[in-house]
Amino acid sequence: MAALGMAGWHGGMCDAFRNNTTYQWMTGGQWVAHPGGCVTYEVNIINRDDPITRGVPDFKITSEQYYLHVDPFQ
Repeated sequence: MAALGMAGWHGGMCDAFRNNTTYQWMTGGQWVAHPGGCVTYEVNIINRDDPITRGVPDFKITSEQYYLHVDPFQ
């Protein structure tokens, strides 16, 4: 059996099909809330040797945080 990739954007991945547990297992969780609304936090680059992150400094961003119900065993 071949594995397939899956991509989505924003709430479409974890807030769609709220009554379909099979879909939630496939996406790995279900969206619950944006605690605190928009907050500012710092993104710290861990692997600075990777070609994608090479030269990218740590930075701050203001955005929504997502609180999800997830299955830690997936």
